[in-house]
Amino acid sequence: MNKFINYLKQQAYSNQTIQGTERKAKHYLRWLSKENIEPNEVIKSDVMGYIQHRRRKGINAPNLRNYLNAIRIYYNYLLDNQEIDKHPIPKIEIKGERSYQLYHILEPTELNALYNSLKSETELERRNKAIAGILIYQGVTTGEIQKLELNDLDLRKGEIEIPETKKSNGRILTLEPSQLIELYEYVNQVRAAILERKREPTNKLFINFYRGNQLETAFTEIHKRLKECNPRLKSLRHLRASVIVKWLRQYNLRQTQYFAGHRFISSTERYQQSEMQGLTEEINQFHPLG
Repeated sequence: MNKFINYLKQQAYSNQTIQGTERKAKHYLRWLSKENIEPNEVIKSDVMGYIQHRRRKGINAPNLRNYLNAIRIYYNYLLDNQEIDKHPIPKIEIKGERSYQLYHILEPTELNALYNSLKSETELERRNKAIAGILIYQGVTTGEIQKLELNDLDLRKGEIEIPETKKSNGRILTLEPSQLIELYEYVNQVRAAILERKREPTNKLFINFYRGNQLETAFTEIHKRLKECNPRLKSLRHLRASVIVKWLRQYNLRQTQYFAGHRFISSTERYQQSEMQGLTEEINQFHPLG
């Protein structure tokens, strides 16, 4: 198990994720031992049997997903160390509170068109375009946008550092050349002017212009303007999903996992099917084990 823990550390998982994954993997391995099943001889039906065992113990769908993710990571470890030839559960998924609906993949040309469609005349428009660029080109979530601080942006290197959150890993992403001028002008002109008027110091990268104008309002306005340009845009999550699919076409699974900030490789794997089937959007329905 020590080698497995070292593997998790090499994959840059957080300490909390490492502890949870180790605990769940140990529980799974103890169950295999009771069933006289060798870990390197497991097939998909064996894993299904374990998940059904946990379900009978009253474990709900979200927690079952966590167990499944831990098992999948364990077999990624065995596969990377050539202890098995084939991953037994590359695509098995627990379906509980979420299922997925197909929709159109936004191609790079469409993403560029969305960005270029945004005006940047008023201070508000310039701030919103700077935010939109990070949504469109770096695939960052709105929650991560709100946590960004000024020192996370390095315009000299053309990079932005996305801090770790409870749901995502931190990473450093390259900015597109078309973003640099907008971001530079936002930071040095718009942001500076607003702070001078408000006289309320803050390290936040994207700031509110006045009381009541929260960033959630900015996200709503950005989505509205982008949808006017491309009616097929379903949500700001649609932007992120399109960017992840673009990365999968350019890079391997591990690199894409890093860029996306996914804690689990299984989160990244879900987007591989998008190449053939289109993107997915969450809808609230209940389904059994799938």
